Amino acid sequence: MNIDDLAWQAETVGAISSRVALTLIEYGHLGTVIQAALERGDWNCAKHAVQTLCADGEFDRALEVLQPFTATGWPTARWQTAHVMARQGRGEEALAMMRPDRTQADDERYLARYAELAASAGRIDTAITTLTPYLHQGWLLSTLVELTEGQGCDERMLELLTHALARATGRPGTDPSEILVHTAQVLERAGRTDEATALLRAEMAAGRLHYPNVPRHFAALLARQGLTEELAHLAAIIDVAVPTYVEELSAAGRAADAETLLRERLRGLDRDHDRVRLMTFLGRQGRIDEAVEVGLPACEDHDNGGIVHQLLGLLVDDNRPGRALQVLDNLTGWWVDGHPSDVQHMRLWLLGQADRHTEALAHARTLPRTEPGEWDPSIADLLDSTGRTEEAVTLLRASPHRDAAHHLAEILARTGRPDGAIAAYPSIAEQRAEYERRQSAWKQPEPATLTEALAQIEWDEEWNERYGG
Repeated sequence: MNIDDLAWQAETVGAISSRVALTLIEYGHLGTVIQAALERGDWNCAKHAVQTLCADGEFDRALEVLQPFTATGWPTARWQTAHVMARQGRGEEALAMMRPDRTQADDERYLARYAELAASAGRIDTAITTLTPYLHQGWLLSTLVELTEGQGCDERMLELLTHALARATGRPGTDPSEILVHTAQVLERAGRTDEATALLRAEMAAGRLHYPNVPRHFAALLARQGLTEELAHLAAIIDVAVPTYVEELSAAGRAADAETLLRERLRGLDRDHDRVRLMTFLGRQGRIDEAVEVGLPACEDHDNGGIVHQLLGLLVDDNRPGRALQVLDNLTGWWVDGHPSDVQHMRLWLLGQADRHTEALAHARTLPRTEPGEWDPSIADLLDSTGRTEEAVTLLRASPHRDAAHHLAEILARTGRPDGAIAAYPSIAEQRAEYERRQSAWKQPEPATLTEALAQIEWDEEWNERYGG
């Protein structure tokens, strides 16, 4: 176990998957997960084992699991250990362990984590003192506002926010509107809602260019205060306020008004996000066919697989996977042309949802393979779902596909073979070597000839024309 391997695991989410570790724990195999953490140096197993142990109040045992990871000096493990100690009631020891030294005194990310640790240890004054010099930084300010909620220090926070605003105004690289938003948050939670509303109302009226957070927070504040007419005016002029207004109308029993608003926006300027809003709204109303009709143009005209997934999901949730298959098979456009593998994966999933497993298996075995074992995990999932679990296990054991180990381990974890689930994974060193090999293979070589270079330029121009790059 060493820092380099641990950092690689955290960066790539390598090693045993969280899903497998959690499945093993759910099925009563916590001891196996702990053993894998200690013997393999597997951080995912260690992390989830520690969370489970702490939830059960077994803090000493959690610290024993963390000890070899912490001994490497890896910062992530040291922070985890400190948080366990804080939950155990050893807050002062935890803070002493992680107290910033001279090299960390100006490391804002380190200081943010230290403040979080202080708050978890019940030392909110320490958290405030640690971050006070950096409140002109929006994300640090957000951190402190979150940490101090419910701690009885709202008045102190308002004083700090006033000073932070004075420092930020006119300072290059700062956005005073962030501070105003957080001031409104603290005012509202302190029960001074009228002042919070007046503050953001004045900021919006000033006509300054804002990031979406200001109107979004203002819209949510207006909704919580029941100021529907003002919210309607805001939604008419600022796009990010529309979802909040639609939710408010729906909650007030004015679904027809919400639908009218969304349809009028779509008639004014046909944009994907407006189509998705209307599609989602109609789906929540149970009007699935209308939702599909609204969403289809966005699926066909743009490189947006997320919308396709959402639309097909509406039909599956409505127990109509067969209709979803028809929609998928009739799709045309950039997304379908550019993502043939994704389309086939969706098709196999939908065939399974429709209980057409025999057809799905036959289809999967005829699909072209752009890499070894490409369809093996999908075929195995289909076999497993029809009770042919051992056939799925045999296929995955022999498969060269990079995800085969994950799928195999999940099946073994669910079927009472915890040791086999762990053994399905190569060692950390082997996984890392394979990852680095794939990374090298995926690096696009420089064009070797003028013809190749011109072809690449032509493709780049076409991509930019299509997608606005």
